Amino acid sequence: MTSNKQIILTEPTEITNTKSVGCYYIEQTVRNAGYNINYVPFFDLKKTNADIYLFSIHHVRDVFNFKYIPENVFKKITIAGGHCMNNPYPFLHWFDAICVGEGETWIIKILDIASKISTKKEFVKQSGKIPGTLTLQNIDEPCYKQYESSIEDAPCYLNCSNEDGHKDTWYIEIGRGCKSKCNYCELGWTSKYREKSKEKIESQIDNIDRQKSNRINIFSPDDFSHKNYDDVLKYILEQKLVTNFGSMRYDNFAKIEKQHKKNFLFRIGLDGLSDRVRDIVNKKITNEEIINILDELAHRGFVMFKLFMIFSYTFENYQDFQRFLAFSTVLNQKMADLERPIFLRIKFTPLIPNPLTPVEYFTPNYNIEMRKNIEKFFLDQKYAKRTNIVYIDDGILEPFNYYSQAFLARADYEDIIPSMLKNRKIFNFKAEELAKKQKPKRHIITAIPETKRIDAFNKMQQKIKEQYEL
Repeated sequence: MTSNKQIILTEPTEITNTKSVGCYYIEQTVRNAGYNINYVPFFDLKKTNADIYLFSIHHVRDVFNFKYIPENVFKKITIAGGHCMNNPYPFLHWFDAICVGEGETWIIKILDIASKISTKKEFVKQSGKIPGTLTLQNIDEPCYKQYESSIEDAPCYLNCSNEDGHKDTWYIEIGRGCKSKCNYCELGWTSKYREKSKEKIESQIDNIDRQKSNRINIFSPDDFSHKNYDDVLKYILEQKLVTNFGSMRYDNFAKIEKQHKKNFLFRIGLDGLSDRVRDIVNKKITNEEIINILDELAHRGFVMFKLFMIFSYTFENYQDFQRFLAFSTVLNQKMADLERPIFLRIKFTPLIPNPLTPVEYFTPNYNIEMRKNIEKFFLDQKYAKRTNIVYIDDGILEPFNYYSQAFLARADYEDIIPSMLKNRKIFNFKAEELAKKQKPKRHIITAIPETKRIDAFNKMQQKIKEQYEL
């Protein structure tokens, strides 16, 4: 069913490089269904007067931008969805209905209701009957996260970047969900794993408009988990197209055929300072394995690498950092004979105990002493008399941002008063106390039962206890 009602889609984010892929999917789905929809940059909302407003939320911190939503918008039907909706409860202060999960099928059901409803009250009542919809009326009822049965029809998207240093690029989704279940990451604990067929991916590659861009990024939470990843990547290169994004786990990373351009950026998640920490959080990767693969790739002429490292686990200690230092020492020795230096970016991120993961039962804690150790490491590398590796600090989340995000990621509806978020400086000042007191009360029901998360948490606790006794 379609209607003449005007729909506005926007993203309440400060990020300039929008629209996002997920937002584009919703826009295309709605337009293909015959609805009148327009995408409007967030800070241009004041110039609009639509019947229905759709908000694609990128991150919990986007909530700080809600104060810029014009008052007249809230008089209309407001609908939200997005990746951060694993905890949608705080957002109910602003929206009539929230999509929990994937929205391509869901959004048409909701708009079919909105097209026939004239009042917000009736819309809330009717939309709450659609699975995956959270409203104030059904807030205390079980809410089941929604999944698309197939991603075969997920369209190819041309990301027209507004940021300096970024070029327009075609994006092709190849998978959703994650086969791995690292205990700190919601992707393996809240989503079903699905792949797009090799034939469909290659068809989308064949049909891109090269005059607009000859660059392609194929993406999923874990690119290399796709059973046809190697073949698809080879196909892109055979078509004389450019791709420069790699995100992968070690177990698949080691199989890569060395056919990329030499400045291809290899992205590898370590996500723990030591082998010990990674064993506890179910990240099956060792320092030795990473050193060996970096050594191999560097000596084949590749020069661009990025490591993702999580710190501030409640059970980490200085010995774990010493193991990280030992890792860098061995790596330096392995690379000593390089004629051309490699560039090694390292992004350290403090653990936020996200809901719907086994680590949600930990208390948010920013390890300031470990932060100082990390900063000293980069300073030492900067002044080291070495030409084989250039270490690059890729940024660390500040404590005040950490605690505000940790609180919002775990807060319930009653924990939030919209006025408390209008002054971010004051909120950040209180955020640490709020975050450490907060325990999630309501839960979204996902494809992974909560009992399995609790079992994983208990296994972590047992490993921690065993290692302490040793």
